[in-house]
Order: sequence, then C-alpha cells, then structure tokens
Amino acid sequence: MLRAVPHSARHDLILTLKSTGLRESIRLVGQRIDAFAHLRKLMGQPIHTLTQGKENTVLGFDGPTVLVATAKAPWGEPVEVADVQAALDRLSAGEEVEVTVESLGHRSAFVGAMLAQVPGAVVSKTRPRKVRIA
Repeated sequence: MLRAVPHSARHDLILTLKSTGLRESIRLVGQRIDAFAHLRKLMGQPIHTLTQGKENTVLGFDGPTVLVATAKAPWGEPVEVADVQAALDRLSAGEEVEVTVESLGHRSAFVGAMLAQVPGAVVSKTRPRKVRIA
C-alpha cells in the first residue's frame, strides 16, 4: 500500500511504503527554501550557467535585488530576489523547472544555475535544461 502523509511540522510530503511488514519513509518534497538564505550561502562562490558554463558570482544584496557579477558586468547586475524565490518555490514543490526565459524570466541562466546549487538538485542533459529535486 502506498500512502501520502503530510508532515505538518515541515510541510513535507512523506510517502510511507508498506510491503511485507517493512516500512520506509522517503522525503519527497522539502520545505520552502528561503531565497535570501540560499543566495547568501552562494555569495562569493562562482556558479556556472547550465548550458554555456558562464561564470556568475553573487556579490551582495541591494534591497529586493541580488547583485550578480558576470564577465560582461563584473560590478554586478541586479536580479530580483522575488524571481529567485518563485523559482525555488516551484522546485521545492516538486516541479521540474525548465531553464528558459519563458519559464524563469530575465536572468534565467543565473536562476537556473542557482537552482542547480540546491542540495539534491538534478539537472537534465536535454535542451532546454531542466532542474528537479531527486
């Protein structure tokens, strides 16, 4: 018997598998990932875009934006943290997130690279790239 059980303390979805008297709990979908906290962990570390491998570095925050350095803009260009949060929410809800401008908006390459840094994230080898939690 396969049964989905909500884990109220962390809003996780836990699957409990019962077969031949054995019980296993598997964490499927994690709790909400805070964009500011995730970006803060990445600050100063080069991360690479998923298709072209271009280096991006989180420099810091300016109000509701995160400043991201690239080869073309080493001083940093703003990316809306709300856009990053929306992508993280989709990923943590179990969605396979397509790394395209249509799906993620302006700066989709950076947002996709950032999603790939989430623990447990898996990047497809297809084009366009897709990111999901394993």
